[in-house]
Amino acid sequence: MGNLNIVELKNVSKKYTIFHDQPPLGQTTLVETLAMHGRRFWKRMGGHKRRAAAAAEEKQTEEFWALKDISLAIEEGDRFGIIGRNGAGKSTLLKLLSRIIMPSDGEIFLRGKISSLLEVGTGFHPELTGRENVFLNGAILGMSKREIARKFDEIVEFAEIEKFLDTPVKRYSSGMYTRLGFSIAAYLDPQVLVLDEVLAVGDAPFQAKCIKKMRELALSGRTIIFVSHNTHSLLEICNKGIYLENGRQIEVGSIEKCIKAYEQKIQGNLTS
Repeated sequence: MGNLNIVELKNVSKKYTIFHDQPPLGQTTLVETLAMHGRRFWKRMGGHKRRAAAAAEEKQTEEFWALKDISLAIEEGDRFGIIGRNGAGKSTLLKLLSRIIMPSDGEIFLRGKISSLLEVGTGFHPELTGRENVFLNGAILGMSKREIARKFDEIVEFAEIEKFLDTPVKRYSSGMYTRLGFSIAAYLDPQVLVLDEVLAVGDAPFQAKCIKKMRELALSGRTIIFVSHNTHSLLEICNKGIYLENGRQIEVGSIEKCIKAYEQKIQGNLTS
């Protein structure tokens, strides 16, 4: 493995603003929503009383830091695992690495083409067939039609969806979605492959195929970033990792060290 950092984060944080004065989603009309935002804007426009009203309204909002001061470096060919409980910030970190969202603070350096499989069905158009979605995803990754066609048979064979290739993917089961999504992500030559709980859906033989393919990609110099609650899968696939708790990094380094810290925290909570 080389020493080139293909992914690097320096003091990265992600903040969201929570509004406490809004009714639950779906319980306001468009006109009511526009009026509410109009009143907020008007309160912020000049005048002592309006500024006072705006300050009072600010108390009805809350800052939520989904991630805070994350720093890490991932080298070319690393298999990097992300571990943590629900709400720890794992999915937020993956979205930042996939350029879906931007950080509130800090810097992210990404080198090379990134292919992501974050949720079942992500990147698919439900009305298009499996065949059409393969070409759509390849085009999104910047590949030519000829390049995609060269990989097409391998993608279909790995996904085991030959019979359903010309069926709209909205008819697919979650397992079929995941098989096709993983196959596209893995075979379209990304420098970095980002995966979120991909092994949570699918049977044991397909999971074994995924693990084998991830190892092959890593040996060829590709970088894998992998989220899972399954510590056995992380140990089997990853060499490095990060353990997140409430948006902060608790441990970063070897995957064994990260899993040990995570399991100690879980055990401590069970016995306390």
